[in-house]
Amino acid sequence: MPKYDQLLLEFGGGVINAHSQSEAFKKDACVAIGIGGTGIAALKRLKKDVYQQLLPDDPDAVIPTYSHIQFIAIDSDYIDPGQGKGKLSNSEMFSIRNPNLSGVLGTEKGRQTVRTDDLMSWMEIDNITALHSPEGAGGIRQVGRYLLISKADSLKTKINLACTSAMQAAHTNSVTVYIFAGISGGTGSGCFIDTCYIVRQLMNENGWSASGKIMGFFFLPDVVTSKREVAASATAVKWNKCNGYAAMKELDYLMNLAQAEDRFFQKYGGFIIDTQEPPVDMCHLISATKADGTQQPNGFDYCINVAADYVMSYLIDVQGALDDGNEDQGLTLRGHLANVNRGTTTLPRTHGAPRIYHVVGASNAEIPMTQISTYLAAGFMNRFSQMIGREKVNANISKPKVDEWAQKLNLTENRILAKVSHGTISLMLPEVDKGVLRTLGQMPRGKAPESWAKPGNNFLDESKGKRTANCNGLKQRIEDYSLETLLTGQTSSVICSIFNLLHNICTDPEYGPYYAAHLIHNNGYDLVAKIAGLITTFEEKKRTQELYLSGKGTGGIADDIVQVSADYINSGFFNEGAAYNRYKQTVENYFITVNRIREYESAISVMKTVKLQLSQLYTTYFAPMIEMLDNLKETFDEDLNYLSLPKATHTTAYTWQILKLSDVKENLDDAI
Repeated sequence: MPKYDQLLLEFGGGVINAHSQSEAFKKDACVAIGIGGTGIAALKRLKKDVYQQLLPDDPDAVIPTYSHIQFIAIDSDYIDPGQGKGKLSNSEMFSIRNPNLSGVLGTEKGRQTVRTDDLMSWMEIDNITALHSPEGAGGIRQVGRYLLISKADSLKTKINLACTSAMQAAHTNSVTVYIFAGISGGTGSGCFIDTCYIVRQLMNENGWSASGKIMGFFFLPDVVTSKREVAASATAVKWNKCNGYAAMKELDYLMNLAQAEDRFFQKYGGFIIDTQEPPVDMCHLISATKADGTQQPNGFDYCINVAADYVMSYLIDVQGALDDGNEDQGLTLRGHLANVNRGTTTLPRTHGAPRIYHVVGASNAEIPMTQISTYLAAGFMNRFSQMIGREKVNANISKPKVDEWAQKLNLTENRILAKVSHGTISLMLPEVDKGVLRTLGQMPRGKAPESWAKPGNNFLDESKGKRTANCNGLKQRIEDYSLETLLTGQTSSVICSIFNLLHNICTDPEYGPYYAAHLIHNNGYDLVAKIAGLITTFEEKKRTQELYLSGKGTGGIADDIVQVSADYINSGFFNEGAAYNRYKQTVENYFITVNRIREYESAISVMKTVKLQLSQLYTTYFAPMIEMLDNLKETFDEDLNYLSLPKATHTTAYTWQILKLSDVKENLDDAI
């Protein structure tokens, strides 16, 4: 699986064209909650639609964010985060799984714990003899509710945080909570009512009820039983229908509590809910069965998309919607509720039946803009690879070519030494009194007359100070990879100069990023090897100078000073001048040689630092970039392969395609 699964069309991803996205409605914060497998499937679909259809908070951001829209997935089993645009993050998943569930249900000690727990007084633990399924709540509504109530305090905190974050991002005190749940499985059916009331409690406690709304989207049993694997099992169909019937009985009663003069009461550990309000403000029932009694083809996917698409109509900013205090003519939540409430007052009412349910369907037309944008991006990636991709690189990076780039970077022996010693002065020893010089006698090995030793040592110290400042500038590391930062105050840095050149190579259509990366790290010869060669050269020349200085038994400058000082003392009237000049020149050579050795040491230190920095630059910048490009290539190759399959052009029951990719493919190829 390629790393960038959000770009895979097969999993609902792809390249999003900003021109096909709409402004988000930000006068209202949104929290979407998916409960159980079916509810989470709808939640993922909604998240995918948000990322595809809405402009993000910052349209220019690399990673889009929608801070005013929060997502929470609740399940009693492993929560599959999914793939593509609808992929859930860890912070969006809330598990109510109990790994010791078998110990609770299967032992007398566990059952007794439930019997004596005041929070679980509603649970008929002795009637639960076996689970319908080994996963999660096992298809038992009471088990699902038991698991949720066991973690109700944490769930309340989680939902509160999501609501608060969404409202802060939207700069509003209004929040709408959309709750998706299948009502025929153990988790969805067992948890949806309590989740709704926990949200209701939060709205009342925080003063959000006046403007906030709770919207329930509940999938009837035929949604799940429309799946082939479920429909193939008569037992599974039966317990799904039983759960659905019980859930609807419960929901129907709670939606009409006020007229029944009853209350919902439940202890949840750290809090109690005691209310006469309904669990949701608007209850949407979603069925896979058509009005004529026949079943929708691919009913499960149809219903999931219906729910997500319906919510999306509220999340898009509608032109023509009026300000608060006026009737809203646009398809917004406020206007929709007003219309529904008006309509329900005229419905006939028999036998006390509530009139607060809403059945939704789908009818949308679409242009496959994501497919088109992804096809164009994949085509560009192929062109990119053909021109300057990985396959084009290795043959073009030879030793002469690397040396040529090194020359442009001033990575040569003479230029590095010049930079290291820039600003240092030349040594010129003063003339001294010949008589005084004669009285000092023959110099011991490694010593020079004080009159010359003092200026010679000053020369070494001043040169060292200059070199230290130069080396600090040459060694300066890259603080960040912003070109603006690199071009201000870091012009002397060797690694910054290298990075600037490599950046230019990256953007040059003759070379490109693979070439730049391989200049640093190549199987053959590269800039790291070039610098290693310079280090070796400096080390060899340093050893030559050290041998010239000390001689190590073969006679070096240190020994020469002993000899020329003796020659000067023994010189006569006719050769004194020549002996003096040889004496002075030999001392000068001594200090110049010591300084040259130190120059080579500084150059070696600079090059070792640059070599390490260059390796780090590859590891932290270029290697990840190349990995990204490789992953993009692999991802787009899979997209192109997917687009060639029949299922890529398959039309669904919930949308009508105005045109297909094949209708414009020739134009797209021309554009590429």
